[in-house]
Amino acid sequence: MSQHQDKETMQQCAPSHGDNGSEEFISVDEVNKASESSASDSMIMDDKQVNSDENAAIYEKKIPKALIELKKIFSDDFDFEVLKNTYGLSKNEALVEGIEKENRLKLNKVPPVFFKCIHTLKLGERAFFKIHKDLYPELKVTRLDPVQDDVETTKLIDLLKCHDYYGVQYISITHLELKEAPSPKASFEEHLEQISKKRLEGNVLFKECSFAKALKTYNTGIIFVNEAKLDDGKIDEQKAILKEERIKLLTNIVRCQNSLNNEKNHKLCLDTCDKILFYEPENHNAFYFKAKTYNTLDDYSRGLECMEKAKHYFSTYQQKNSSDPIQQKKDAELKSRMEIIERQLLKKKKLQEVQDNKLMKSKMTNMFSEELYADTEPYDEEEYWRKQQEEDERLGRKPWFMSDGTIHYQQL
Repeated sequence: MSQHQDKETMQQCAPSHGDNGSEEFISVDEVNKASESSASDSMIMDDKQVNSDENAAIYEKKIPKALIELKKIFSDDFDFEVLKNTYGLSKNEALVEGIEKENRLKLNKVPPVFFKCIHTLKLGERAFFKIHKDLYPELKVTRLDPVQDDVETTKLIDLLKCHDYYGVQYISITHLELKEAPSPKASFEEHLEQISKKRLEGNVLFKECSFAKALKTYNTGIIFVNEAKLDDGKIDEQKAILKEERIKLLTNIVRCQNSLNNEKNHKLCLDTCDKILFYEPENHNAFYFKAKTYNTLDDYSRGLECMEKAKHYFSTYQQKNSSDPIQQKKDAELKSRMEIIERQLLKKKKLQEVQDNKLMKSKMTNMFSEELYADTEPYDEEEYWRKQQEEDERLGRKPWFMSDGTIHYQQL
């Protein structure tokens, strides 16, 4: 498994919630002193089914906190929640077995358990998983291969084999991001240093227009915010610092999502703006990006509503931060962008109103026409002249059409 793949995997599997202690997950310590070399991806697993109590007991003993048995699923996007019993799992759910807790993974959210397991690995440690074959290509993990002259590990790999499942592993030394991550014993200042580092790295990537990479970097910074441990006696002060850092990172995440102009990121952008407003209800940047996103989605009504709030809170913000010349320049640029978005929203509103008026006039015309001439048959010119010709033949006359528009008849 390459460093690039491992880095991608770790970032995709970053947890969305980090304050919950129930998400802790620890890997196996040096399972049989196995080699750290990555396994070959060409190995073909057999269909041996592991179902005996003896094998299960051996497996649990070998891997007490790193067994993940995924049911048949179709994505690597999960949610994480405590599960009291392990029975009745549906095909879209997964089971994580641990010593103290059992946890369930669900679709549609990011799984913190993978990151937690990798994050706690030390040099020389490996984490083993049993994972469904449909999920394997998406996670980019390493399939296990029998290790030469290592009987115990080979037996362990045999236990990992079963129908429709692969044995996979993580090796800590290949994860570049782990080397940068603060250890669980790191101080608050060390965590804060890493948070600031990630934010600055993301800023550089954003200026280079590497929006996807910048987004992942900012998300890693959010993980470090969640992991930071507060010192006794400074809890309120440090919480305020983390809140400020979180808002900065979330604002940068919104900028990336807005720059990645696609339908998925439009929704994510609105969700991230709501997260910012949860921590700071009067944040003008959040309302501005919501207005900008609604403008892209042609929802001028919500866009103008958000823009009004953005202008109001921006004005209040300017009054409090009017002395810094650098900030004044940034504020002027933001104000100009807000005016552009507002003009676009107003133009869309006006065009919609014109279309609505035309539609209303058309409906009113049709309505009154039907009421005034409800009993009148539709005019058919061919039918009219056919009837006139029949009448002329019956009366034995020939019509002469005069220049003044009158008709004179000649008796035959």
